[in-house]
Amino acid sequence: IDLYLCGRQMTYDGQGLLLDEPDMRAALSSETIPLKIDLKIGAGKATIWTCDMSHEYVTINAEYTT
Repeated sequence: IDLYLCGRQMTYDGQGLLLDEPDMRAALSSETIPLKIDLKIGAGKATIWTCDMSHEYVTINAEYTT
């Protein structure tokens, strides 16, 4: 697979690529984090909406178990 995060290619044919950490940190500070996964088996597209992942949200949800 090829994996892209914030428009930056992270893997090529399943192998990790070098990461420009300062650039990636800046890209990940955006409110929207695009993720592209190329499985090389045809075309498809999906949109995934997630919830708030702030420190407060994680703390609240870490206080109980199911």
